Amino acid sequence: MVPTDNNFAGVGAAVSGKPSERFKDVDTRVLAHLQHVLMYSTAHISEPVAKRTRQVQDYVQQAMRRLHRPVTYSYLAREWTGSDKNHYASEMQRTARNTRADIAGRRRSSRV
Repeated sequence: MVPTDNNFAGVGAAVSGKPSERFKDVDTRVLAHLQHVLMYSTAHISEPVAKRTRQVQDYVQQAMRRLHRPVTYSYLAREWTGSDKNHYASEMQRTARNTRADIAGRRRSSRV
């Protein structure tokens, strides 16, 4: 991947011998990554931006339903990297926590 691909999350890069996806801009890249992560929760993405998400959505969601439990960031990190020895899960949890706090703060300040 190169910076002009706008694919810093590596969507589609897990397929050996195939290039990762390219997105036209940063906003599209972020949307593609968020949709790809959300797909693992079994929420249906009606029009995924990323080709990889479109290709694997049905298969991934069937597999996630067979777990009979919520999908965690740690589980995704193991799925995507094959190892628990990375910081992806903790970084995603921190980002989610910060985003929730930011949204809550905006709601409080808009009521004032």
